[in-house]
Amino acid sequence: LVKYVLFSLTSQRTESWPAQWTVINEKKKEDVSLEFINKRIQPPNMLFRKQGQRNIVYRGIKLKRWKYLKDIYVTMLDMKWRWAFLLIFTGFSSSMLLFSAIYYLMCHVHGDFDQVNKAKPDFMPCLVGVNNFWDMLLFSMETQSTIGYGTLYPNAECGPVIPVVFIQITLGFLLETTLLGFMFMKLARPKHRRHTLIFSKKASICLEDSHMTLQIRVGDIRDTHLIDAKVHGILIKTYTTAEQHVYPLYQFNVEFKAHGMKDHLFLFYPMVLSHEITQDSPLYDVTAA
Repeated sequence: LVKYVLFSLTSQRTESWPAQWTVINEKKKEDVSLEFINKRIQPPNMLFRKQGQRNIVYRGIKLKRWKYLKDIYVTMLDMKWRWAFLLIFTGFSSSMLLFSAIYYLMCHVHGDFDQVNKAKPDFMPCLVGVNNFWDMLLFSMETQSTIGYGTLYPNAECGPVIPVVFIQITLGFLLETTLLGFMFMKLARPKHRRHTLIFSKKASICLEDSHMTLQIRVGDIRDTHLIDAKVHGILIKTYTTAEQHVYPLYQFNVEFKAHGMKDHLFLFYPMVLSHEITQDSPLYDVTAA
């Protein structure tokens, strides 16, 4: 489904919905509360903003951040672009700094910085042309990016440097492909396709074919249209069971049809979505007040 029409209606005029509901987890007996956020931006009875972001936040959930980390891939895809760029920068810089420290420690143990060893004509350092940590960092960048060595290069006579260089190249390749795939998936997500699906600012109720009908107009401004798109609506309102149990946010299905195509849309041009308000409709008991 490519689009949901989500509204919030009540059968009578009210000042506002409650600002918070509490849900009890029967297994762990935890209090999990659902609160509205951004009350200055949206009225408290709006579950979703007009831009599509949800207007609720969960409270009282234990190990909430750990649950996000368990699903790290989707968490990374959902993060904002500024955090995505920060993640990429941190990933590359951390790996280069880590191997710079490894190279520095290896050269220090080998005695490359010892002036006595440097004075020996037959002394072979592990890294040629490297004299300080900044040289190590530059060598690490050249190794991981595989751009080729210049005046700084590893010495094959020093055994430990070869496996370390191999490990860095391999890990650098894995890191680069992982982050590149992450960026591609983030760019390829059809998250912003909704910006070119235009809905009418207001819905109307009129008499059509002897039935009161809720109508909404929708159009697709792109030249390449969605194939086999479907539409249905969700009405959220308070529902009381026969046992007097109250669901403050109960979801009802609102079936729409597009001309003679039922719930299928072919948006060559703007279309009117219609919902007949019959006795089976969740809007049947809603009044104009």
